[in-house]
Amino acid sequence: GGRRQVDGAMGNSASGGFDDTDGKSAASRRQENRALYEACIADLRAELKGSPRPAPLPLRCADDASRPRIVLRKRPLFERERASDFDVLSGDGDDDVWGSGPAAALWVTRPMLGLDHDLTLTLRPEVYTESHAFYADAVFDETRSTAELYAAAIRPLAAEALSGGAHATVMCFGQTGSGKTWTTLGILQELARDLPADVPAWRVSALEIAGSMVTDLLHAGAPCVLRDAGGTTHTTPAREHPAHPANSAAAATPSVGPLCPSARTSGAGVVVDSAAEAVAAILEGTRRRATSATTVHAASSRSHAVYRLEPLRTPPAAAAAAPPASTEGAAGEDAERTGEPTTLGGCLSIVDLAGSEWARDQSAHSSERIKETQEVNRSLMTLKACLAARSAAVAAAGNPAAGASARLPTRDTALTRVLRAPLEGHGKLLLIATTSPSSSDAEHVMSTLHHVGLSVHGGRGDAHGGGDGRALVVGCAGAGGRGAHSDAPVGVRILTRQARPESVQDTNGGGSTLPPDPCGWGTTEVVRWWLHATAAAAAALNSAVRPASADGDVNLLLRSADWPARTKLGLSFEHALGEGDEAPPVVSKISANSPLSKHETLAPGAQLIGCFCTVGGRETERSSEGSGRTAVLAALKAGGIALYRAADAAESGGDAAEQVELSLRFAPPAPCRAAPPRVPRTFSGMSRMDVGKGADLLSAFADPAQGLKKWTEACDGDGALAAALYSELRGMAEPFGGTPEERLEADRVKRAAAVAEA
Repeated sequence: GGRRQVDGAMGNSASGGFDDTDGKSAASRRQENRALYEACIADLRAELKGSPRPAPLPLRCADDASRPRIVLRKRPLFERERASDFDVLSGDGDDDVWGSGPAAALWVTRPMLGLDHDLTLTLRPEVYTESHAFYADAVFDETRSTAELYAAAIRPLAAEALSGGAHATVMCFGQTGSGKTWTTLGILQELARDLPADVPAWRVSALEIAGSMVTDLLHAGAPCVLRDAGGTTHTTPAREHPAHPANSAAAATPSVGPLCPSARTSGAGVVVDSAAEAVAAILEGTRRRATSATTVHAASSRSHAVYRLEPLRTPPAAAAAAPPASTEGAAGEDAERTGEPTTLGGCLSIVDLAGSEWARDQSAHSSERIKETQEVNRSLMTLKACLAARSAAVAAAGNPAAGASARLPTRDTALTRVLRAPLEGHGKLLLIATTSPSSSDAEHVMSTLHHVGLSVHGGRGDAHGGGDGRALVVGCAGAGGRGAHSDAPVGVRILTRQARPESVQDTNGGGSTLPPDPCGWGTTEVVRWWLHATAAAAAALNSAVRPASADGDVNLLLRSADWPARTKLGLSFEHALGEGDEAPPVVSKISANSPLSKHETLAPGAQLIGCFCTVGGRETERSSEGSGRTAVLAALKAGGIALYRAADAAESGGDAAEQVELSLRFAPPAPCRAAPPRVPRTFSGMSRMDVGKGADLLSAFADPAQGLKKWTEACDGDGALAAALYSELRGMAEPFGGTPEERLEADRVKRAAAVAEA
């Protein structure tokens, strides 16, 4: 009870919804169906504790120490929130932040509603949920205290940094009201107990960043300037700052003097003689930040804050003359004029970022507050771009074929200039993303985790990252690209769950079934059928016996005479677990445009164990079982190039090309669980202007030429599930003439025949 009381003050509960076309807000619609949504969330949490799990947690490599560590923290619901909202966040995994075992996950259950635009219809809206798993190194839910988070994530980092020589940065990131400042204050209080007592002096700085303005909180908000020199950015006192060389020494008196008697000015900071005074100075700086009441938070931070602790290994009498250890706190040209030394020990930076706000959170803002929020959001977006570029640079360094990495825009805002060193990869970086559990904040939480969560490569046997195999962490979400869905990081696991499984037989409360002709369905009926049909098809596949080696190895013989021109193999493989990983490569995806996608025996999760290529009857490439990952992939690349070049030459009508035969041998994938695919965006919200009806469903997913491809994309490469759903939809549409296009064509042919007969 005490722990909940201590951590219960994080953030604030007021976060409103937005009006839809019928005058109801998203929050009110979710509240109307609260019991159904909460039942879905309870089922998910039960599955997370049971076996089999909804999705195995991805593995972290032992050699990825260069990437930032990610910690997700969930604050509790407040009493005032409980009456009007409900908890949609579910944690999964351990708190081993710095290890190399399984990662952790935070599941965000997004309440969804299928609703027709024609509000005169008597059909009740279709209620369902999408549960999105975002991965991190550790997840701390509402039952875990700040002290526990500090012990697991920050104490090892602080010990290394404050022992001298290492640089470490901790960033608290999240939306307004999610508990960033509360977490920061708790970290500082825990840190006060851990600072080494044998350090003779400490340099402390507390910078506030609002837009392009940087001020010194330890000198009554005196202005500072940023200067770039020697490839680094330095924070130096401005002309109006009491520590500027043009001012008298008497003016350079820290404003924290009464709390820290030994404090004396040192550039844009102070030097104190004890660890207790160092923490007291920073805590005093936290109280001087700019705050303002908003619709989301009663005391919202309207600026970013950067607090630094630097142990000084010099005698206390000489400490004031020593420069900061971090390049961001040095005095630049002023340091050169005073002849100060330029280097000392390590540095620990703790960054409390201002909260991001969406348009709905700014409804009651004044023009000044709106401009303030725009500055905050702009700096946060630049910071996200820097984190993505940093992760991309790390990924490119380990992959020579990745090409040039993205630009690192550290010079675009004052915030990213101050944080230039950690963003460029100097020292260790820990990101703490704080989250609000209320359903009205689900989309905002997903946006936060989209930028800071871990990016993973799909798991063995399941393109979703599930199945019986383990996915592999490959970096941070910003650099890994996108999966099949544009609003999710690579490898995110998405589970779709119908809130009323019986509703396919009860479309209007009277027990009637869906109309037999899909072409006449509205949005609600499309969503209802989709949820029921996909869940039933997935359950049927999962209940079928699909042993790993029922049919033995899969052997494919590809001939250039039969291979279509300008077509590559279309195979993607999982990343290696490390530099020495020579296990057979595992197929992660088969392109829907590849002829290989038509082989039902070949599926994601299969292991390529052999490759044999002949050109004109002469063997050119061979790699058999046991050859190792590198040799197999090299043989496949060379054989694939020979195959489609020969097919292109034959199609162009040039000189007779030698026939190429490429033999591939796969070990079948381990059994995996099929999962219902997401409802397409066309049908998931309120239908606008007759878009999202049954005719659209048939045109996209029952088309003879593209329907199976569309289903395969929707099912994230699960060919068996896609084929079952395509066959079911075609079977429903054909008695009525097929798709709308087929019906129009049949009508045109019929009318033309009637005219000819006349």
